[in-house]
Amino acid sequence: MIWSSLRSSTGCCAPSVEPRVSGAIRWIPSRRGHFRAVTVGMSRSEHGRARRPWDASSATVAARLPLYRGAGEDWPKNRLAGGSPTARTGYADARMSLGIAFKGPEGLVLAVDSRVTLNAALPSGPVAAYFDNATKLLPLEGQRYVGIITYGLGALGQTQPRTAHSFTPEFEAELGKKHNGRATVAQIAQAVSDFYAAQWESADMPAADTPGLMPMTFLVAGFDEGAPYGKVYEVSVPTAPTPVEKAAGEFGVTFGGQAELAARLIGGVDPRAAGLAKDVLDIADDQMKDLEQRWTVELSLPIPYQFLPLQDCVDLATFLVYMTSTTQSWTVGLRGVGGAVDVATITRTDGFQAVQQKKIKAWSNE
Repeated sequence: MIWSSLRSSTGCCAPSVEPRVSGAIRWIPSRRGHFRAVTVGMSRSEHGRARRPWDASSATVAARLPLYRGAGEDWPKNRLAGGSPTARTGYADARMSLGIAFKGPEGLVLAVDSRVTLNAALPSGPVAAYFDNATKLLPLEGQRYVGIITYGLGALGQTQPRTAHSFTPEFEAELGKKHNGRATVAQIAQAVSDFYAAQWESADMPAADTPGLMPMTFLVAGFDEGAPYGKVYEVSVPTAPTPVEKAAGEFGVTFGGQAELAARLIGGVDPRAAGLAKDVLDIADDQMKDLEQRWTVELSLPIPYQFLPLQDCVDLATFLVYMTSTTQSWTVGLRGVGGAVDVATITRTDGFQAVQQKKIKAWSNE
């Protein structure tokens, strides 16, 4: 995850889950056989027919679960929010890491792996190297009700690269100057954007409009004072510096990185299926939309995010990361998720609490 001859890139969001409501994330083939995610969402009319397109700017879409419904009652809502589209840059196209921010009714869960994947261009050809002790879960001193996870570009600078984690002391000092007391989650997300944008420029990194530029992405999660539920914001430096709230007013999971396996499990279908079906069967666009809607309704897991206790949110978030890294260990392909899984909860009463977090220790052959 270092710029220049060593690089990594983020993954893409999972397809939305939306039983009882039409709408899905379409995976559109792009150049060189890769895929980009485009949200195609429609709200449900009184007769269950697609009616109104949703905002597709963040590749997110609302979902409704058939839990129980009385006369005149609407379906309970939840959301599966996606991360950033795949970016291309450097010597290889790859999607590394898996970061998850889970917004539940009892609190927030942050989970992220520890792998750094370096793709080196050697005379013999490209070689991938894996290092499994990166720190991507960032608590903030002085702001105990907020936590951050990062994925995507792993370091800024070419001759003396620095990770997002290594900048934490400077960021905390700058944040303390701006906010003497407790800051809102939105204020901290904006501070993250401003600070790392300045570091990006100082490190002489490529301009934001560079084709295929891979950003450094952050999920900033926490509780505002007195708020009953938490908030999650996504920031990508330098390509999308304005913080965007994910799953606003709803519950669900937001993740980014190498999320294909999680997408297949939760969404019930491989993200590449739509593109393959369209190419092989020559399906018309309107027919493809109908097929995707059927997949969403009939194949996605009916998880009631809005009713999950905090422990279940921890279990699901942790499982998705472990499941991805374990499955990758049995398959041929990029193994971009690995190492220890760092997990933390954030609640309105206890603030940031590490559930499991790796520590520095001496090497052992046991």
